[in-house]
Amino acid sequence: MKQRPELELNYMKRLSTSDYYFEVWVRSTARPDVKQGTIVERGPQERRNLAIAAGALAESLCEKYGDDRDPTSAAVLAEETYDRMLRSNPIPQVGDERPL
Repeated sequence: MKQRPELELNYMKRLSTSDYYFEVWVRSTARPDVKQGTIVERGPQERRNLAIAAGALAESLCEKYGDDRDPTSAAVLAEETYDRMLRSNPIPQVGDERPL
């Protein structure tokens, strides 16, 4: 069975306005078929905002399903994924999703 990523970070483009944004998805450890996500807008603090969003999603999964995922580790994982995305492509484009 293929292992599913704990966290997904997708770089997306709104077709209506051509604005770019990130989707952050954190998968439940208690229920592997469940994941929660949110949108983080581009901006000067996007790395920090991605980490905050991932931590909040992990905390929500802990409360809803009793996950044992540490929100801090989800935040660090989001930062590492973001850094890896930028290292491999300093100007990310749509389709440069980096599941970890």
